[in-house]
Amino acid sequence: MSASGELLLSLDTLRARGEVVALSGGAVPLPLPLTVLQILAIDLGTETLPALALGREPAEPGVMDRPPRPRTA
Repeated sequence: MSASGELLLSLDTLRARGEVVALSGGAVPLPLPLTVLQILAIDLGTETLPALALGREPAEPGVMDRPPRPRTA
């Protein structure tokens, strides 16, 4: 078997295991490691600084006057 075939086989195995874990997660009453609000706070905290940096970046002149780039296959 080629290396790419082995990789695809291992990815399929991992996907199947992930589905089993996801489906069995509701059957096993374990406490959540993080609450929904904690996950939201982490997400907001990690996304705020990059968003502020991108918002402060000056716009490139004439970017709206250029035609769209052609699609590539």
